Amino acid sequence: MKNNTSLFILVSSVITLNLTACTPVAFTRHKSPNIHGIILSNHIPAKGIELYLSIKGSDKYCSKFIAKTITDDKGDFSILPIKEEMDYTPLMTYYLDEWNLCANVAGTKQLIYSNNRYGKGSVITSVNLKCDLNKIGKQAPCNVPLLKD
Repeated sequence: MKNNTSLFILVSSVITLNLTACTPVAFTRHKSPNIHGIILSNHIPAKGIELYLSIKGSDKYCSKFIAKTITDDKGDFSILPIKEEMDYTPLMTYYLDEWNLCANVAGTKQLIYSNNRYGKGSVITSVNLKCDLNKIGKQAPCNVPLLKD
């Protein structure tokens, strides 16, 4: 009888802790920001450049990309944030988010911008980049982003 009571208390405690770890309210967070920018080559807007977004920090060539876009006639591009939607609000809401942006240059994907953040909730809402493809391999192709909260 004593063993059954101990087992009941243990199981009840585990269930209670699991139920209190989250709330029944839906929760959505951004794992990457809105990324807007312009791609240049020799100071001229680069039309038709394929861009890839990966949210895996180790994916430096965006082979596991989750979003893709192409620059327009003015070299402009935009990638919407990657969202994570949950049916509940987790108790622990601190996350490490990482993202890489790659460009298809001469048939190969090249890393042009990378960032990360550790914090509560969602990442910053928007990043604006100005990227020069001629800098690949020499220095960071994209300028330091203008962060907006």
